[in-house]
Amino acid sequence: RDEMSLAAAHDYAAMDEAGLVRHAKAGDRGAFRAIMQRWNQRLYRVARAVVGSDDEAEDVLQEAYLHAFAGLREFRGEAGLLTWLTAITLNEARGRLRKRRPTVDIDVMNEAEARIIPFPGRALPLDPEAEAERSQARLLLERAIDLLPPDFRIVFILREIEGCSVEAVA
Repeated sequence: RDEMSLAAAHDYAAMDEAGLVRHAKAGDRGAFRAIMQRWNQRLYRVARAVVGSDDEAEDVLQEAYLHAFAGLREFRGEAGLLTWLTAITLNEARGRLRKRRPTVDIDVMNEAEARIIPFPGRALPLDPEAEAERSQARLLLERAIDLLPPDFRIVFILREIEGCSVEAVA
């Protein structure tokens, strides 16, 4: 069966975690895509909390998904899938911090020469003035969070932003 017939045969959005894992382990890419869509925002925020950059967080998440997809057959389900994915994301983000090289801030680049491709799932702003206000508030909040020590920053994001339980954060 091809991917289209698999997608038509399964309602991934309504499927529980165990079902998604079962289908993804069987090679169903639609199930893995549904897993990514279900937890993408949370995992992105975790990566962003560690690396402190939107662009690098996107790279971290992409690598984390590659590792997760490659290692999914070894997922035993002792912890929840989100916990497993979060651990992979944290490991990738921390690994990037260890290998971090000096980078050029995007503000330094000439905007006319830069070709920026928006991250999938990001909505285009409808009201430029309101979007500018939200963007400024988001930047202020991100800067304040970035000033936290790394361990506190991760705990804050997982507990306060993502609403994870104390046990899951631990």
